[in-house]
Amino acid sequence: MKRFVFRLEAYLNQTRRREEAERLRLAALIQEEVRLSQLRQELLRRREEQQERLAGSQFLAAYEANWYVHHIHGLGRQIEELEHRIAVCREEIERQRQALVEARRRLRPVEKLKRRRQDAWQQEADRWFQREVEDLHLQRIARQERGPWRTDAEGGESGVGSQESDGKGLATDPCRLVNPDV
Repeated sequence: MKRFVFRLEAYLNQTRRREEAERLRLAALIQEEVRLSQLRQELLRRREEQQERLAGSQFLAAYEANWYVHHIHGLGRQIEELEHRIAVCREEIERQRQALVEARRRLRPVEKLKRRRQDAWQQEADRWFQREVEDLHLQRIARQERGPWRTDAEGGESGVGSQESDGKGLATDPCRLVNPDV
């Protein structure tokens, strides 16, 4: 029986690679969103600290107070920029999720087809094996019913494979021809 061969294996592998690439892109985008969100949280914390220092300081020189105000506004601009980048990243994540769904949609039917064909092949292989076992069993029964076979050298009728009528002869089994004691 021939081994199982799926003709669309190359297409299946290519589709699997595409699905894996889409999944990796999605994971990278999610990591980027997490990184941006953590950076935003850090900037929010720093801005809050600066605002507390500015509010808690009664005796600040004008240039120090001015520096705190500019620094707080700068942090605010950075936070707004990060919020925009996070929103863009979330849109990209949604597009990438759709691409991953599409890749999985293309992959599923091919995998299902392969499973069905492999199951059908396995059933056929099982039937073939069962027929072979039955044939071997029938051949064994037929040999047992015919009785022992004698070779021409042992006084049987003409030719190898003739059956002796008294039942004392050796079988023509190659093992018994080499070693008659077996």
